Amino acid sequence: QQVEDLAFDHAKRTRIVNTDDFRPLIPGYNEADPLTRDTAFHPTASAITTRVLERMLAEPPVTGKVLVLAGGGGSGKSTALRVFSPEADLIFDTTFSYPEYVDELRRKIHTSGRKIEVLYVHRRFPLAFKNIVRRYIDARENHAGDSPRIVPLSVAASAHIGAQEVALGLKETEITIMDNNGSLSDLHDIPLAKLAQDSYIQTHETGKNETENRSPITSESPRRGSRGTGEDRQDNRRSGSQARLEAEGRAIIEDYRSRGRLTDAEAKAFLGE
Repeated sequence: QQVEDLAFDHAKRTRIVNTDDFRPLIPGYNEADPLTRDTAFHPTASAITTRVLERMLAEPPVTGKVLVLAGGGGSGKSTALRVFSPEADLIFDTTFSYPEYVDELRRKIHTSGRKIEVLYVHRRFPLAFKNIVRRYIDARENHAGDSPRIVPLSVAASAHIGAQEVALGLKETEITIMDNNGSLSDLHDIPLAKLAQDSYIQTHETGKNETENRSPITSESPRRGSRGTGEDRQDNRRSGSQARLEAEGRAIIEDYRSRGRLTDAEAKAFLGE
């Protein structure tokens, strides 16, 4: 309860609800192994975030708005927020990558007497993952700054794909899409159609399961009786995209490791090994 109260005070002061801000408040976090603590403490931090969000929503509405700051890790959501400067009762910083959770969150916000607005920050995965790794290195080398935080590659890739899928499929919700693939001065909003052109999930991609169903004679058609449903094919395309993003991430990790910026242990932690 004490940690939750500290987290709530932080959220009241900043108007931002963000799991990353609450995790270091948990007893034992700062003393734990930096290579494993974020994964180990995440369930507790997420539970605290849920309760803090509920308490913030229970406060009387002022602007009548909640801004959801969405996008995968390393997208530059905090940077975009400084440029956007929204008027809102609170800002919820999240990946926004699960449709079921999005529906639940929207219901909670509406029940509180507020409307939901979404600011989705788009940064292509290689740039975003480099930012994740650089942010870890900067925090490790600057002990007075933020706590070094490991985000496993598979988690980062999945969050980017999921957040983009949600943004592209969002209905009946006001959404602004900020392109953050250039310098800070180049940060600008783009239409949904432009984001769709940069979709992580490509129609031509196949995942492992679909590839295994190919005929040994031709790669054009699955074996008889193995033709999947549209949902199956979507899952296969998603797994293909996940594999592609993870390959890009592995190359980035190896580059930092080979230049001595990451230790072998840190590289393995980012790889989730």
